[in-house]
Amino acid sequence: MKSEEPHIYTILKLYTVLLLSEGKRHGYELIKELSKRTGKKVSPAQVYPFLKELEKKRYIKAEKRGEREKKIYTLTTEGKRFSENMVSRLSGILEASIRSHLVKCEHCGCEIYSGSYREKVKGKMASFCCQACAKAYNSA
Repeated sequence: MKSEEPHIYTILKLYTVLLLSEGKRHGYELIKELSKRTGKKVSPAQVYPFLKELEKKRYIKAEKRGEREKKIYTLTTEGKRFSENMVSRLSGILEASIRSHLVKCEHCGCEIYSGSYREKVKGKMASFCCQACAKAYNSA
């Protein structure tokens, strides 16, 4: 019987899975990196319950290492599939969001996310990736 996927409601949970997909990590290392990437202080209470949930679902395994027996967390094969599935779904959402903000250059057709060069052509505003494309378009 396949276990139900854990719910990823917070950016911390998303980052936790992404960090584990990069390689083995111990809890304190995860907390430090999460704090660094989010710019917020992350507490153990925000991380360890989720690690326990991932472990219970068999998406990660924990092994004790070192003299202080720190737990090192690693994604299992099932956890890697979960991570890849999550990234795939997220990239679809991001792509749709970005696509709605893209502008095509009137001359070369390249797509511009932000910072397009705009110029009035034949009474209408047109977008270009650069001034050279605007010049080439106007001289054609």
